[in-house]
Amino acid sequence: ADPELDWFPPERGEDACDIPEELPPNLNSLSATIPIRQSNVEEDPSLDFQSTFISLDSQDPPVVSAAVTDTQSIQVPISVPSSNASQTLASEISSGMSNCHIFLDICCGLTRPLSQALLAKGCDVLSIDLLLDRSHDLLDASIFELVLKLTASGKVSYCAASPPCRDYSRLKLRPGGPPALRTPTHLGGLPGLNCEQTLRVQESYMLLFRSVQLIQVTCSAGGHGHLEQPLSAMSWEERCVRNYIKECSCACVAVAACHHGKDWAKSWLFASSLSDFAQLASKCDHPIGTHPSFAVKLDEHGNFLSRQTAAYPESLCFSIADCIGHF
Repeated sequence: ADPELDWFPPERGEDACDIPEELPPNLNSLSATIPIRQSNVEEDPSLDFQSTFISLDSQDPPVVSAAVTDTQSIQVPISVPSSNASQTLASEISSGMSNCHIFLDICCGLTRPLSQALLAKGCDVLSIDLLLDRSHDLLDASIFELVLKLTASGKVSYCAASPPCRDYSRLKLRPGGPPALRTPTHLGGLPGLNCEQTLRVQESYMLLFRSVQLIQVTCSAGGHGHLEQPLSAMSWEERCVRNYIKECSCACVAVAACHHGKDWAKSWLFASSLSDFAQLASKCDHPIGTHPSFAVKLDEHGNFLSRQTAAYPESLCFSIADCIGHF
């Protein structure tokens, strides 16, 4: 790979914290996020998060951030200035959900089907996705810090993350599809990419990396979580993902779409720290070619049909909710 594009963390020892040494200039700067396992986290709104992990540093000017929190069926918007955002958001969540365990749904999608299934079970859910609100941008260090502190507080029982796999999809390696920006041998980006393409590669990695970090910190604070990507996605080859699977002793569970009423040639793969998640595993037993493929096919609006398979079927969401909703 082009050394100018290969900005991802170099190989380090087994015990090193998997954090980029340098970030591209277009992204916010990140000093360090080192989670420390705590067996007993105080249920105190005045919890000093700075004692939990080293803080983030952002060189950006103050911005207004927001999050949407669901307490059972009630939506509670929280808007705070970034200059005091972390403490204000933490106190708002603590005061409104002091007796609850939060289910964090990262990159939940516009319809947030998993969040809806958890809400139907009476769970408290925090849904985060740029499609819901432009302030939910985890590439913004100030927004990421808010969510990271929440996961470190011990109030998150389960963190589900499904970052977009658009630029990690192997469908782009097929003839007739959109141009691939990376390959399994060039995960950091193919040589010869322009500035816009390089930015897409970097941002897709950073969103994946930060999603994994949120799950790992949740697990360090006593909770559980999972990362979901398509079974064939190249994201499973990233070192940060492989380290997460190893360090959290994850069960890697494949789920076939046809087992949940969808005539799709697709399977999802969940890497969950919760061993009970394995009971959701399924595989397609139909002959090859039974289900139509959506690879490099367009709808009437010119969009790739594979995008329509991104949302989980309702039955899968309720199965996941039954599995993780009792924490």
